[in-house]
Amino acid sequence: MDKCRVNIAILEPSTVLYEGLSTILLKTHHHYYFFRFTDLEELAVMYKLTPFDIVVANPCMLQNKQKAFIRLKKKMPKVYWIALVYSFYDDELLSLFDNKFSITEDPKVMLSCFERACDSCKCNEKPDKKKLLSERETEVLIALTKGLANKEIAEMMNISIHTVMTHRKNIVEKTGLHSLPALTMYAISKKLIAFEPGGEP
Repeated sequence: MDKCRVNIAILEPSTVLYEGLSTILLKTHHHYYFFRFTDLEELAVMYKLTPFDIVVANPCMLQNKQKAFIRLKKKMPKVYWIALVYSFYDDELLSLFDNKFSITEDPKVMLSCFERACDSCKCNEKPDKKKLLSERETEVLIALTKGLANKEIAEMMNISIHTVMTHRKNIVEKTGLHSLPALTMYAISKKLIAFEPGGEP
């Protein structure tokens, strides 16, 4: 595994909050890769395949599951647990986390939580060239954000649909993002496309 890769699992039922959090984090220079879960058991299974460095969890998803949460923490001793708080929760539940932040706090406060947990990233802010999108991949990404289908992109770029799909696969692998909204926000954060208030993302 790339020593600068930071795997972040987000246990959160709200798509809006997941997309917002991942977008804010992508504005930093760390090599964050995101995995979304809506179930504690699903996260436990996935951890066997993809060890996580950080887990951000909505505490409401752990209420009445504290024993299972404690058992899972013991199985994941190197994971840094952060509570994403936007309601009142029992102090006993919150004490099980390594850190916490509220969605109403300044993004800088939230980012500091992740900074403290990112000892695994030794890149000193130098970009990994293997993770940078190629010129062609960037063109495909921009086309995707415009809502173009694979066939339309292939025709526009004068390449095969198979090549378009290969570029899309590389984009997902390099960014760690799977959904079009997340990729669109990535493109905006990298200034590949302009943000249009009130327009389609």
